Amino acid sequence: MPLDNGEDGVGLCLVPQHFTVSILYVRRTNFNVYDFPGFSDTRGSCSDIVTASVLQMVARSASSIKVVLVVPFDSVRSGSDRLGFVSLLRHATAFIKKPLKYQSSVGLVVTKVPNVIRKVKGVRLLVSDNDMRRTVVSFLREVNGTLDTLKQSKSDPEEFYPAASQLISNILEKEGDEYPRIGLFRTPEEEGLLSELEPMQEAKSALQNLFYNVLTPTVPDDDDFGLPLSDVAKFSVQRLHSNFASRLEGHVAKIALALKEHYRVRRQQLLDIAAVREQSSRDRQHLAQALNRLLPGNNTNSSVSTPREFLRRLLAAVREVHQGAPAVDFLASLNDTAVLELLEDATPEEMQNLRPEQWSQPLQDLMSYVDGVELWYRTLDTLETALSAYEVQGDKDLKRRIRQKHESRGNKELNPLFSVLTAVNGGNFDSFDLAKLQPDAEMVRDLDLLVNATLYPEPLQSNCVQERSGWSLKIRGRYIWMSDVLKEVRAGCEQHISAVHILAEHSLFIDADLYLNNEESKVRSPALLYIFSPRWQVLGDHTLSVDGLPGADCGPPPKWYSPGSDGLAGLPGGAGGSIVALGDEVLDGHRLQLSASGGAGGRGQNGKDGLQGAIGRDATIDSGYRCSDHRHEDGAWNFGLGYLWGSTKGFTCGGSGGSGHDGGAGGVGGQGGQAGSIRLLPINVTSSENRPTLQLTVKTRQTQGRRGAAGRGGAGGEAGTDGAMVEYTDHYFFFIKYKSKDLMVGINFV
Repeated sequence: MPLDNGEDGVGLCLVPQHFTVSILYVRRTNFNVYDFPGFSDTRGSCSDIVTASVLQMVARSASSIKVVLVVPFDSVRSGSDRLGFVSLLRHATAFIKKPLKYQSSVGLVVTKVPNVIRKVKGVRLLVSDNDMRRTVVSFLREVNGTLDTLKQSKSDPEEFYPAASQLISNILEKEGDEYPRIGLFRTPEEEGLLSELEPMQEAKSALQNLFYNVLTPTVPDDDDFGLPLSDVAKFSVQRLHSNFASRLEGHVAKIALALKEHYRVRRQQLLDIAAVREQSSRDRQHLAQALNRLLPGNNTNSSVSTPREFLRRLLAAVREVHQGAPAVDFLASLNDTAVLELLEDATPEEMQNLRPEQWSQPLQDLMSYVDGVELWYRTLDTLETALSAYEVQGDKDLKRRIRQKHESRGNKELNPLFSVLTAVNGGNFDSFDLAKLQPDAEMVRDLDLLVNATLYPEPLQSNCVQERSGWSLKIRGRYIWMSDVLKEVRAGCEQHISAVHILAEHSLFIDADLYLNNEESKVRSPALLYIFSPRWQVLGDHTLSVDGLPGADCGPPPKWYSPGSDGLAGLPGGAGGSIVALGDEVLDGHRLQLSASGGAGGRGQNGKDGLQGAIGRDATIDSGYRCSDHRHEDGAWNFGLGYLWGSTKGFTCGGSGGSGHDGGAGGVGGQGGQAGSIRLLPINVTSSENRPTLQLTVKTRQTQGRRGAAGRGGAGGEAGTDGAMVEYTDHYFFFIKYKSKDLMVGINFV
């Protein structure tokens, strides 16, 4: 293209020097001009594939487009091989799938046009551009005839012939007598820069007019342009397609292996069989959901039609289940799918033969692996439950027989173990399809570890630990019997302990009562009891108690108490302790009671007896009548001559004994102790299994301690003894004449 594009652009030479696309931005028209190497480049099919791919990509991404085909004059002059131009048309129509749509946007530039000199009336004249252009027009019309001949032989696809004829018609469109869509660029006759040669400047102006004014841009659609490849390049594309498809399947296999390794490593990091089973179940659910639209047999699988779409969905799925998936494999896979889709037009049949079944086989294998892992650890979890049951753990002879079965089993075989356990405790293993279990070495190792842990448990560990709140007794083991805990509590520590910690890694068998509120237990009240055990099994009716100690009785009042003193109030009961119990499953929990009530108050002290009353005084008689004198006028009687009066005079001596003093009031009963606290908590808060729990089955008691009985009141004091009593009485009569003043003294009667 004769454009000004710098010191080293295509405008500096006649022979193309670029091996890939050259880009020129034309400022005044706001156009990008892309100069591509020729079709069927002699440098090989790889160069052809790259050029054709970039050409298609540029055309599809452009907002509007013009196309200029550039050919040398020797290929379009009369007598030239018309089949060579037909080959050009094959490429051009493979690229421009809709020639009619681009009727006003396609032009032809003929380069290396010779400067032919002819004598006209003895004058040497340069053959004009119009004459040279007519030569090209004549050739193109001959090519149209050749197309009609080739059409009979059906050597090309049927759609090629009308497309090629339409493309020639676009180029041969006339305006008057001119063919403006055909441009010429002559061969320079002297050396020098094309931009400095005057004849070349005239040709440049004509070509710029063709490009900027004659041709009009067309807005493209994605399906307007194909991939213009030679037969050799198409064969190479087919080989590339096969290689990239194989690599894609390899990338998917690597991703599946990475996920498998991810699951294996995460399995190793978990501490027990139940946790592995739950994690494996979650992994299986998440993976199944994530791969739902990728695996064959799903309704949405038909929507996965391209490798890129498949990988995009796979990437989204893998990120769901594993954020650390190997991104480099995804990038490599996406690059491969980009090449496959870029070459899709050249290999339509091959692309149609690509099916998700091919790509997703490694994912199906991964899904089968995860299914097997989940089934294996679900089986081991059931096996652990069966081996941990009381019927097994409490029977030493049975444990010995099970160990023998395990040691004599075949590789990866569980049937002997299952048969023994089914006979012992009714464990149902029929739901497990043992034929599907294909454990790897690590899974078999976990089986051995499980059997060893359940049938060869480590002995109970008991330690006294001094903490801020006092001494704590900490007991740990895989299986713990409450009767063994009771022995450890009675053995105690150096000082009274304030807390007992029981940590059972799997099961706690409650076969004895545990009272942490008496002197025998050597536990200071209020006691703290912490119990951790995933599984509880209650063997009989039992109580675990941290009740407060009862208040002490005050006893009888001491001798030095004053008579009639009130008794002291009873001592208060001790506060209840605290129980924190954690567990996920409990068997026969209704037979267990946890108690943290306050202690009863002590009995009140008896009152002190009352003081005895004072003794009465004895009588004393003397001439002075100093006892209790008294005189009584009995009345007067009138006899006419006068009056007769009568009176009595006497005394009493001695006195009654004094009343006894009140006894003391009995003391009130002691206040009951405050209730303690009981907390029942699950260990696995996310567990959705329907198992009996501590909260639903175990009985609890947390009450205020009852008040103590009142003390008995003191007895009242005895009354004092009466003194000796004497009564003395004199009777007097007096007669008085009211006419005489004589006085007659009556006779005194005693």
